[in-house]
Amino acid sequence: MTEKKPSNFDPIRVTQRVLKFVLVPAVIGGGCIFLCVDMLRDPNQLTPVIRLAVAAGLGGLLGVERSMGGHWAGLRTHMMVALGAAIFTIVGTKMGPDADATRVVQGIAAGIGFLGAGTILKLSDRMEVVGLTTASSIWLAAAIGTAAAQGLYTIGVAGTVLSLVVLAAMLPIERTFLARRLGKDRLDIAHRIYRSRD
Repeated sequence: MTEKKPSNFDPIRVTQRVLKFVLVPAVIGGGCIFLCVDMLRDPNQLTPVIRLAVAAGLGGLLGVERSMGGHWAGLRTHMMVALGAAIFTIVGTKMGPDADATRVVQGIAAGIGFLGAGTILKLSDRMEVVGLTTASSIWLAAAIGTAAAQGLYTIGVAGTVLSLVVLAAMLPIERTFLARRLGKDRLDIAHRIYRSRD
């Protein structure tokens, strides 16, 4: 009697591939067609789409800097946060004559803190908290998305540029200052923790 060879067919993997390579492209293509038809019918719909694209792009710039540093929240997270904040803001302003955009902005500013809190760790064996910079960049991505959604492109771009200055250009200055204050040994330990966890 010969033994049956185990089948290489994995239904979960096949389903995942169908979703990734068939369904997602179909939804993207169908969505683009719908947007084109809707914007041809009503050209005013182009403005919110541009604002969403700007929000995602500016948020992505923050995410690229975080990704290049090997941090937990990177390109896609920051783009999604900025895009989500922009959608909430646009929808909040279009809900009718009684719509109050300030309440929407307050909700975004408070609610995004829960996502940022997920990137913060308290190291139990040391008196250290890591991930605060990444959490603040997520919060900032929401603010930039909100500005882009309101058509305040100058504020959004200025916020992105200043945040990149703080995240990238200020790091060598901070290290130099800490090297003088903490000493080389403690700075090396702090730097290793920062690179691996923040």
